[in-house]
Amino acid sequence: MKLIGLFTVSILQAMIGMTIVHAQDEQPSWYIGPYGAIMQSIHTTGFKDIPGYPTCCFSERSGTGIGYDIGMLLRFPLNEQFSFRIFGGVNNPGATISSDEKIGNQFIRNTQFPFDTIARDIIVRHSIEAMLMHIAIRPTLSYALSIGGDLSLGLGMNYVMSQSFSQQEALISPDNVAFINGRGIRNDTTGSIPDLSTLQTTLTLAYSYDLPISQTSLLVPYIEYHHPLQSLTSYDWNIERIQLGLALQFGIVPKKDPIIIIDTVYRRDTIISHSPIAVTNPTVLNERQQGYIRGQINNDIRRDTIMISETYITTTFTPPRYK
Repeated sequence: MKLIGLFTVSILQAMIGMTIVHAQDEQPSWYIGPYGAIMQSIHTTGFKDIPGYPTCCFSERSGTGIGYDIGMLLRFPLNEQFSFRIFGGVNNPGATISSDEKIGNQFIRNTQFPFDTIARDIIVRHSIEAMLMHIAIRPTLSYALSIGGDLSLGLGMNYVMSQSFSQQEALISPDNVAFINGRGIRNDTTGSIPDLSTLQTTLTLAYSYDLPISQTSLLVPYIEYHHPLQSLTSYDWNIERIQLGLALQFGIVPKKDPIIIIDTVYRRDTIISHSPIAVTNPTVLNERQQGYIRGQINNDIRRDTIMISETYITTTFTPPRYK
């Protein structure tokens, strides 16, 4: 935990430093935008049946599925080579896993005349369709390669929002026959996947390439591999993912502080008064007012004005006149 804290503080310090630098260069200090990816999920298992849902399967199942990963992406350049990215969204790494098995001396029904029941060897396909939905967050650290593009390493954290399945045993050989129940399918059932770990973590490796579409916006295609760090369930069920995606990133340019030039303008008025008595200090300040006028920004320069208004009284000696 201490190491994670130090890493987080270092990332934040680098982000603040680059924000200041980019403000002076008028370059984006961070990016935000949507992403979307097509996902191929690769499921491998080590169980014969799901607990509570027995089947006649004696072999392990595997399979693939096509899904999606969509959400929003934040990207923070740390320096010229490293950047920190956070993906947040939803994905559905579902798949159909199956295995074919030969079963000997099974009673089957002929679906054509004479509709008799016979015993013979059959081949069946045991399949499980897993329907999963995750809400995910994925922090990654990216390194700019000298050959072009970025290589990223990250940690995926997925919370399982829904986990249902349907399974069946389908007769695939011989043709034109059915199980004794008159159907080509048996042992079909649905339910929620039991003994499931709701928090799934993955190690991610990705390659991406920035395609500028404006001075501050990027179109970023990427390919990503997710390796599971734990089983989906208490029994052996692992999900690998390969994703091909596209991100649209809009750069946010920090506001640059203008250079402020302050001019001071004085306005002085003098009131003359007469006195038959000579005074030591004939001129004194009677009133002083000060105002501040904020100027407009032009070419990163703002010219402000301080207005100072002063009123003085000057007393002149005027000897009295006697008649």
